[in-house]
Amino acid sequence: MRQDEEAAQLRRRAVEETNDVVRGNLIKTLVDRWPEDPETRALLHDLVHVDGFAHNRTGVVKLLVSRWPDEQTCVELRRVVTTDPDRSVTKAAAEFLIELRPGDAMTWMHEDVRSQDPGVRMRTLWALRTFWKDHPDTLTAIRDCLTSDSSAAVRYEAMNALEDGADPGTFVLALQAVGDPDAKVRAAAVDALGTYRTVVTTAIAQALYERVTTDDDPDVREAALRTALRPRNPGVLWPDHPEAISGLREYVAADPFAKSRRFAVYLLDHFTDDPEVRALLRRIAEHHPDDRDRRMMMCKLSASGHDDPETKEMVRRMAVVDPSWEVRAHAVKGLDWQDDAPDLELLRDRAVADTHGNVRGAAWETLALWTTREDIAALMRRRSADDPDPDLRAQLLVEIVHDAQHAADRHPTVTYLATRVEHDPDADVRQLAADLTADLTSGEKNIEKREVGTRHRWDWD
Repeated sequence: MRQDEEAAQLRRRAVEETNDVVRGNLIKTLVDRWPEDPETRALLHDLVHVDGFAHNRTGVVKLLVSRWPDEQTCVELRRVVTTDPDRSVTKAAAEFLIELRPGDAMTWMHEDVRSQDPGVRMRTLWALRTFWKDHPDTLTAIRDCLTSDSSAAVRYEAMNALEDGADPGTFVLALQAVGDPDAKVRAAAVDALGTYRTVVTTAIAQALYERVTTDDDPDVREAALRTALRPRNPGVLWPDHPEAISGLREYVAADPFAKSRRFAVYLLDHFTDDPEVRALLRRIAEHHPDDRDRRMMMCKLSASGHDDPETKEMVRRMAVVDPSWEVRAHAVKGLDWQDDAPDLELLRDRAVADTHGNVRGAAWETLALWTTREDIAALMRRRSADDPDPDLRAQLLVEIVHDAQHAADRHPTVTYLATRVEHDPDADVRQLAADLTADLTSGEKNIEKREVGTRHRWDWD
């Protein structure tokens, strides 16, 4: 086969081969063997735009630059930067363009950002903010595109090109973009507002409030609520006045269990000074279909610092009737365990009657503080033998020994442990009882508490 026929065949295969990797190898072979053939270069000028595999297009960019670092290649690189759909290809082309024509590359980009083609403008904006973000002309181009470009895609790219709140001078641009006619641009703008940490928060809070209460797009409302939750000193990015709090409460109340309102619920729990807010959050805590949401809301209400009888009563109910053992366990941990409180009797009940060992164990973690009371000490000893959960029996034995180490006479506890060594149905508990016996009879004044029991089976946080 003649050389020109072989080259022609290889060119056809470099276009028609369906395997991306094989096609890339064929392109490289063609350049290695026939670099001087004008048709080789002509084919690469086509393939750098039309090959369907981004990795191959990047490879063609490199071949063009290494073989023909001239004006014609720069023209193709400029076109790749402004038209290729893959950012990795665009980045490679821009880097080589800057290397070959450092003085002209940025000038060309500023020309292309005024192209009639919105796709070209959009990709050029990305190149400008990636490679020339600190140049004042770049901010001017971003500003112009964000405020006046007819394409929503270009305005969206311009919104993303703002340097995440690094320049407070761009805050006004982001604030204006919150009212953009395109929902995607508005959502990007409200996301950006949360990054301006040196800007007065009242203006941001008011803008977010207006988006939540007036925007007809659910994604924009969710973005505004998500941004409002970003931590600030003080509090969150939401107006702290009755109308705004009432509006947020009504927004949640309209559909309190909807996934789309989850950020609104999280935001609302920052305003528990309002009795109506607490009432709504109690409803969510008791009736939300998701176990984690019920637990989270119950814990936040309990920790809100309000001496609220309704919240305390809610926690008592959830400690008994919630279908999730984890929620019940957290509720038990939230009970008021003072000696004269009515919850002490409820703790005793949960320590025996709950169907899940972790909930009973949670109750015993609190009751163990009250073993100076003879009735609780007697119940602990009885349950250390009778509880059906071996981990909990082990936990109670450790608590018994922890108290006994300070007693004037350790012998009664040693005698009791001997019965557990002999009669407990679980081999690990029997061994633990033997080890605890050794601890008590070792003569040590302070016995380190062994890490056993239900408290080590799950995370209290």
